[in-house]
Amino acid sequence: PLRPAFANVVAPLAHWADEAPRRLWLAGFEAGAWRHLSYEDGWTLVQSLAAGLYGRFARGSIIAIASSNSISHALLTYAAPLAGLAVAAITPAYSTKARDPRRLHEALKTLGASAVFMEGLAFAKPALWAEEIGVPVISPGDGFGTSGEISLDQLFGDPQDAPDLATIDPRDACKYLLTSGS
Repeated sequence: PLRPAFANVVAPLAHWADEAPRRLWLAGFEAGAWRHLSYEDGWTLVQSLAAGLYGRFARGSIIAIASSNSISHALLTYAAPLAGLAVAAITPAYSTKARDPRRLHEALKTLGASAVFMEGLAFAKPALWAEEIGVPVISPGDGFGTSGEISLDQLFGDPQDAPDLATIDPRDACKYLLTSGS
């Protein structure tokens, strides 16, 4: 028999943070070392980031993600729906592998992205391309030095201020996927 479905895409994380708080949720090799997050720690960070996003972006806004997979990428992907936002992953073919900004500009404009998350030195040029059309870059650490850049670290708020899971409307989009034919 099938188990009952969760109410939304973020609910499984909250569930496992309660059921198996110390169990490993995510691991990633970042800055030369392995980083491990338990369900409990991951849920706390997602709530914290959702609190910051909720206070900064209007409900229904889209945050583009033009970055490789990472723990920060995952936290943003889970925090956005909790804050009433959607994310949209953008292929590296439009950013780090592109020769010019045309496709990245087109994707960001089509989405109406309120910001774009980029992480790592490979995204220095694409960050400047986003700046050219007025899309703020969200980045961890030192960032890229673009105008209007938003530090991911500064977006984390008090987890107690995060919207409740029940506020996620199942009719709202939480993720847009751009394919090679889109």
